[in-house]
Amino acid sequence: MNTRIIIIMVGLMLMLGRGYAQISAEGQKMQGRWEIVKVEATLFSQGDEKVLERKVLTVKDSIMTASREIPLLLQFEGNICKIGAISEIDSCRWEPPFLLLYEATTRQTPPLYKFWWYDVSVEGQLTFKLPAIYYMDAGHKLPVKQVFICTYDNKRK
Repeated sequence: MNTRIIIIMVGLMLMLGRGYAQISAEGQKMQGRWEIVKVEATLFSQGDEKVLERKVLTVKDSIMTASREIPLLLQFEGNICKIGAISEIDSCRWEPPFLLLYEATTRQTPPLYKFWWYDVSVEGQLTFKLPAIYYMDAGHKLPVKQVFICTYDNKRK
């Protein structure tokens, strides 16, 4: 009986140790301050997913006017991160393979979560595909879906 418990404990310790090693290797790439360098904005019609507009924004002023939802900077320290938008800074948790953001709710309801999938390129750039935004576009007179893919460069201190 004791032998089984010892074997199970050793197995769990090895699994946890391997998991921490994987996170820390990826975590080293993520650490530091990331500033936005490019946003790919694509507008689709909701009915047939046809591309209506595609823009690549590289100037911070034009990125800020595209959407208030686009984070302009990201700061990673361990598995804690801070996201800076136009006028506010939010905290989030980094849990590979995504960032976990908390939505404020009342005390009676559990918190809502947003997941942002990311990728770190070979060149060392961080790319996020933000959740789609759905709305009725007055210019096209259609219900549309807006997708933003944001690219960041690391500005290590």
